[in-house]
Amino acid sequence: MGSVATVIISTILIAFTDPKFEFIQILFEVVSAFATVGLSTGITGSISTAAKLILIVTMYIGRVGILLLMSAILGDPRPSKIHYPEENLLVG
Repeated sequence: MGSVATVIISTILIAFTDPKFEFIQILFEVVSAFATVGLSTGITGSISTAAKLILIVTMYIGRVGILLLMSAILGDPRPSKIHYPEENLLVG
């Protein structure tokens, strides 16, 4: 669900920043960026700087993973009261 929302939001934002491109071209660029595939329709060089930044953020979210990113931002809601002992072992 988070991945679909990321792709939809990124596509809508780029469609607002660059309305001269077709929706299907923008959607293809965003899905390709999210999946870090490397395919392009050729419009990446001619989109605005804001759209390029949106694609960069989309690529980062796609590479890191939406669940990992959300857990890193939100953190642990209930810190554990259990603490395991740690020991340094000399091996060899």
